[in-house]
Amino acid sequence: MRFRTGSIATAVAIAGVMTFLSSGVANASAAKCNYGNCVEVVGKDLYVGAVNVSEEKGYLRSGYYFAKYVIGSKETWSWTPWTSGGHTIYFPKLSDRSYPNGTAICGGVEPTKAELDLWNEACVTVHN
Repeated sequence: MRFRTGSIATAVAIAGVMTFLSSGVANASAAKCNYGNCVEVVGKDLYVGAVNVSEEKGYLRSGYYFAKYVIGSKETWSWTPWTSGGHTIYFPKLSDRSYPNGTAICGGVEPTKAELDLWNEACVTVHN
């Protein structure tokens, strides 16, 4: 699995821990942060073992953590209940499955559950 990423130290550290804790199939990972929101994807080829969303250090905030995948123009969202900041959230609905080549997986933390293209969401693209 190749990813187009913009990794930072915090997200890479989380990726290492989650690779160890995930299903054990993962041998590739990508993490990207954007304005404090971080998404981390662990997998192999087009298989994604784990999708995790967290906050970048210094951007601690409370809200609804979300993860979504985008295939073409179709977006499928998953939300947490309201959560105090400072967590890494695992999204089982987006994990342990294969995706089509070119699928974007995005995540972040927002004050409402508005399913919009958010300016500060972090995304990676799954490639084989």
